[in-house]
Amino acid sequence: MKKTGIMTDSHSGILQSEADELGIGVLPMPFYIDEKLYREGVDISREEFYDRLRKGVDVSTSQPSPEEVMKMWDTMLEQYEELVYIPISSGLSGSCMTAQAMAQDEPYAGKVFVVDNGRVSTPMHRSVLDAVELAGKGYSAEKIKKILEDNRENMVIYVGLSTVSYLKKGGRITPAAAAQKLLREYGVRLVYVTMGPRGCYFANRNGSGTTACPTGIHVVDTTGAGDIFGGSAMSQMLKLNKAPEALSAEEMSAITRFACCAASLSTRRHGGINSIPEEQEVLELMRQG
Repeated sequence: MKKTGIMTDSHSGILQSEADELGIGVLPMPFYIDEKLYREGVDISREEFYDRLRKGVDVSTSQPSPEEVMKMWDTMLEQYEELVYIPISSGLSGSCMTAQAMAQDEPYAGKVFVVDNGRVSTPMHRSVLDAVELAGKGYSAEKIKKILEDNRENMVIYVGLSTVSYLKKGGRITPAAAAQKLLREYGVRLVYVTMGPRGCYFANRNGSGTTACPTGIHVVDTTGAGDIFGGSAMSQMLKLNKAPEALSAEEMSAITRFACCAASLSTRRHGGINSIPEEQEVLELMRQG
């Protein structure tokens, strides 16, 4: 019997093919489309899901039943002496706390260690890979859990949304309200919502505001403007060397003003990479007011 097994859920973005390569277990998470139950990666593919989402179906999430979780634990404990389970963050789903409670009781006490390190999606994926590496080096399940949870605050992810329409679908009809939902309910530390020629809305827990785009820009091609906004904003944030949640409203305003000017300048030229403006061009446009 092997020493330490690793298990996660499909919120990690790990498909079954990758799970097989890594030698881990992945619990498919349930959700509903127009009130019909599906399991991610089992009853519907990622491509089918996004295609239906674009068609405007109603989607709601759910938790796996305790029986489903324990069934996979039992299967894995037939192969491993102990198990590290990395589910979606307790801040986003009650499934983590349910698993933690179950792991305290027999026959799982001392055998199943549930990690709650505040992760979902790409950071959660990274945690799973770290756990696999640590298990390969001979670390115990208890030690792996401690390492992952101790590093809870040592990762920042920047997410760019192509649309906030799915957030607004839940009744949050303005960009500001959608941004506040991300901050309040999803643990996001900083939000920029680009609004085309109307500029950008910015927010973190210290404040919020709107930055207008410069006027008098003759638009030729908008290809890559959103990417240039994102890259420009990131460059200014890195210069400040501050955590996203520590930025003041004044600093966010300056960052988004630079990024809006850079994106606006890019629309005067054709193409993506070829349209990226030089920093001095951006600063000159900012000086013009």
